[in-house]
Amino acid sequence: MIKKIKKEYRIYRNYFRDYKCTRAYQVRLYNAMVYNTSNYTVDKQITNHWLYRFLVNRVKVQDYTKKHIAVFGPGRRKTFLLDHSPIKIYYTAENNHVQWSLWQECEDMLLNEKSLSLSLGFDYINHSKYLRFPYWLMAHFSPEATYEEIKKWCEKINNPNPTDRNKFCALICRKDYFKDRIFFLNQVNTIANVNCPGDFCHNDDNLKTIFNDDKQLYLQQFKFNLCPENSNNIGYVTEKIFDAHLGGCIPIYWDSGNNPEPEILNKDVVIFLNHSTFYKINVNDSVGGNNEKVLKQIDDLWTSPSQYKDFAMQPRLLPDAPEIIYGYFEKLEKK
Repeated sequence: MIKKIKKEYRIYRNYFRDYKCTRAYQVRLYNAMVYNTSNYTVDKQITNHWLYRFLVNRVKVQDYTKKHIAVFGPGRRKTFLLDHSPIKIYYTAENNHVQWSLWQECEDMLLNEKSLSLSLGFDYINHSKYLRFPYWLMAHFSPEATYEEIKKWCEKINNPNPTDRNKFCALICRKDYFKDRIFFLNQVNTIANVNCPGDFCHNDDNLKTIFNDDKQLYLQQFKFNLCPENSNNIGYVTEKIFDAHLGGCIPIYWDSGNNPEPEILNKDVVIFLNHSTFYKINVNDSVGGNNEKVLKQIDDLWTSPSQYKDFAMQPRLLPDAPEIIYGYFEKLEKK
């Protein structure tokens, strides 16, 4: 009973905190801001939020309506229900299908809530109030991105520099929620030492001390980037695999059913790992955990510079990638 009361208190406290901070704005944000930092004021966080900028700077909603728009990041469902704004948008950067997670109570993407105006996420859902807009788009593009900017981004990925990479592999992450990453790390470590500059299995300070937390510059030292997702669900593709490509590395990847963004990514330039997860998510997980052939492929590429160069110089993105990516932005504007 006490735990339940504390939980309810935190939900109400956080809701009214967000309401107080954003009530002066037409676009209000919930579960979306960081507090008590020395670098940003709350005002700057509001106006720098990706969806705030998309709505105000790109769509210019203020020219169409004076109604308040509430934007909800991943969090408690009750926060959404407490608000009475006439326009309500939900988005998630998380896999809402993971059992026992905070996000699972929003597994339906709030599409069953009558007050919902629009929902954005990773899933492939056919619904008038839903648009697939995976978070990697927000991570890699500004809300004001033009077609030409997206095209240049794609050209950069498709023209990597595979030479002068004398280090083997990097794994950059903070946590390992379901022991998937340690499973993969232990396997890839049998070939050569994997550098881990993040909180998880930390053994390298260079990302922070030398590269000033610039992930792309850091990855330019490495031939490979071990970049598994933190959980498996069809469509759940985060920024990780695109970070690897931007750094010029060959991604060693898992999962999204090992078929990430099939209209955008060239699967021939990705090394896919296999793993039977011990937790259940509502998709068919990758079959088996035997990576013997995969590890041999990595070893061959690592020990043969010419073979590595031939593999790495293949186009990373499919020809229609710029148009498809920009199409996401056009669809979101229309919604």
